[in-house]
Amino acid sequence: KVLFVHQYLGAMGGAETDILLSARQLRQRGHDLSLAYATTSGRNEESWREAFPECYELAAGEGPGGASELLDRSGPDVIYFHSLPGLEVLEELLRSGIPLVRRVHDHRMYCMRGCKYNYFTRAVCNRPTSLRCLVPCLAFIGRNPGGRLPVKWVSYTAQLRELRLNRQCHRLLVYSQDQKGHLVRNGFDSAQG
Repeated sequence: KVLFVHQYLGAMGGAETDILLSARQLRQRGHDLSLAYATTSGRNEESWREAFPECYELAAGEGPGGASELLDRSGPDVIYFHSLPGLEVLEELLRSGIPLVRRVHDHRMYCMRGCKYNYFTRAVCNRPTSLRCLVPCLAFIGRNPGGRLPVKWVSYTAQLRELRLNRQCHRLLVYSQDQKGHLVRNGFDSAQG
């Protein structure tokens, strides 16, 4: 039994396409699937509910709707984690001891800017997350589309915490050797991915 964990229920972009295709293939192979999600997208949700017979809206923290209760209800053999905006749920899932596989869709896990290039020079960055992300990169200033201000604060300590938590995953699935290289430079075991 596989529990998928993702921010959305429904279509949004490439990550969601990957999730839906993976789910359909796993169901064809006889796996029982469920999905824990934070919000609905309002797009193509019926296809997702067909792929995932059990869907759970996930609330951060212990108690009703929390990850611990969800694991008790769904009883997965493995957790297939994609993304969520906060780290609390990931932390709870890792504490459960259930094998957790993380799909790495982009650079956000190891790049405060999320894109692995220098904003000013447009040069690709191959450095691990470090204080050099703050100076000269200024990665602590992030874009804030839809916010009251056009920029927001990006926390360096939160980035380090995310890396530390993700190093505890049993496996990481990546799209390329380049992405795997970024993870290894950030202290991940090459055997994880």
